[in-house]
Amino acid sequence: MSTGPAGERAAPPGRLRASHVDREQVIGALKTAFVQGRLAKDEFDARVGQALLSVPSVKAVELGSSIEASRGPGSSAHDEIERDAEGALRRRTNRAGGLEAGVTNGEDVVAVAYFKPISTLARGLDSVDLETGAAARSAYERSDVTAVPAGGVIAEAMLAFVLADALLEVTGGDRIEDVVARLAAHRERVRRYPSP
Repeated sequence: MSTGPAGERAAPPGRLRASHVDREQVIGALKTAFVQGRLAKDEFDARVGQALLSVPSVKAVELGSSIEASRGPGSSAHDEIERDAEGALRRRTNRAGGLEAGVTNGEDVVAVAYFKPISTLARGLDSVDLETGAAARSAYERSDVTAVPAGGVIAEAMLAFVLADALLEVTGGDRIEDVVARLAAHRERVRRYPSP
């Protein structure tokens, strides 16, 4: 999991607690889904957005730190390329969220799903009686605390569907043995590409 759109790592899931002290960290971690790898897919970012927005309580999706980047000049939105210790090409930052021009770039794919707060409360709200038209107080029905924990699981599952679809487009085949072999060949080809 990641708490920041630029890919900053959160505490491992086993160390997160749903206490009042950790609430912001837990919610941030659960609403962010990311994956590692390099897949070529036309308009992959649009498919990620569509999948996450299909979750009923998700009202917005951010890829990388695109919201922050939209508030500044393009010069502050770049992810400069460098070689890592093994000589592979990497981005110095991940503001693009691992997606550039609709395809993944090898960095973590970071998608932040923004969930609508649950509007039910532990009390009735001001309303109008539809029979009389008079001001009235609504009845207390139920009060859910948050949909984020379940929504985070659903968002990750939706992202997994998009990734699996893209993986099968890259590797083809309807047999897992073929997919595994073609994925290994694809990884070897990609691994060799950035060598000096």
